[in-house]
Amino acid sequence: MLSARLDKAGFPEIEVGHGLGLMGALWVGSAAGATDAEYIDAARNAVKRARLGIFAIPGIATPESVVDAARRGIDILKVGVVAGKVGPGETLVKLCQDNGVVPYVFFMQSSLVSADALADNAATAAKWGCSRVYVVDSAGFMMPHDVSGYVSAIRARANIAVGFHGHNNLHMAMANVVAAIAAGADSIDCTLRGLGRSSGNPQTEAVALVLSRLGYRTGIDIPATIQAADEAIGTRFPGYGNAGIDLATGFAGLHSRFVDDINRIAEEHDIEPIDLLLAVGERRHPTDRIEILIEIARSLRSPKLQAAQ
Repeated sequence: MLSARLDKAGFPEIEVGHGLGLMGALWVGSAAGATDAEYIDAARNAVKRARLGIFAIPGIATPESVVDAARRGIDILKVGVVAGKVGPGETLVKLCQDNGVVPYVFFMQSSLVSADALADNAATAAKWGCSRVYVVDSAGFMMPHDVSGYVSAIRARANIAVGFHGHNNLHMAMANVVAAIAAGADSIDCTLRGLGRSSGNPQTEAVALVLSRLGYRTGIDIPATIQAADEAIGTRFPGYGNAGIDLATGFAGLHSRFVDDINRIAEEHDIEPIDLLLAVGERRHPTDRIEILIEIARSLRSPKLQAAQ
């Protein structure tokens, strides 16, 4: 199961469910692969370390659905409210607190209001007892300076953690992730292969690699994440997002014409091509010398192969 793989890979929070959150499939009258209860139960049984979350929009999610989600073991409820219209979220926030669930407030369409106005919204959420709010680029409209402005304004105005949720309509999602973190964001929403509404979200595997290049320690098992993304998403939605091998060559600073060489060297040394590319990237010194690639492969080869030789 995908949730179990992400949990094992070290993700601190995993979100499950319909795109519109609790009761979302029923509200739009569309079929979903499972019910809210089935998604939660399956993930709760699989996830051992990460905190499990689900999304909810007031007016779509009912109080009963929130209580049931809490009973089934949800740790976090992300309460979605339109920026500038936060009032409807208070009831669900209080309901979470009464049922042992941590509430976050998710400011949908954040770009509809100014940074100062969103900071005021964040201060309101903090008064409710929320521990985190999200700047949400619902339309994929924001530029990095916009994201920086929103995150910085919230940090200055409210004593609360800040997350960022982006969309990739203008292909700025990754740049906006970097801007959010530089401005002090504590968490980033992302999806395997970038799969999501419209043009999708920041791609989880790419975010992990970019943060590593920038010197951040995420604690994420990147090879395991890439494998999960390629197998679970890449096989079902071919062509969606960047394949793991392409991300890894970027991280390594290695031209794609070397992929055949990487595959050959990896096979000869009984290692995975992704592991070899990531090891090349960790050196921080791009190379196109085959002998150096072989040297790195030798340092990674399996104990079994070393013993045999």
